[in-house]
Amino acid sequence: MAKSSFPGFKTGGGGWKKFLFGLTVLVVIVIVIKSPIEAAAAVDTAADKGDGALDSLIQFARALFNG
Repeated sequence: MAKSSFPGFKTGGGGWKKFLFGLTVLVVIVIVIKSPIEAAAAVDTAADKGDGALDSLIQFARALFNG
């Protein structure tokens, strides 16, 4: 049985993906340790924007299905 259901696409994670993921996690940890208040504010801002986007999508879906 083939490992990938789509020919030509890799499904396994390579070394670069693991390295970039580890580097991203390390950067986030350093930012949180160095300035936790600013990091919390950034997360709060992102959550507010995410809520706004979700509300917009819900309104769009309601308008679409209710005609």
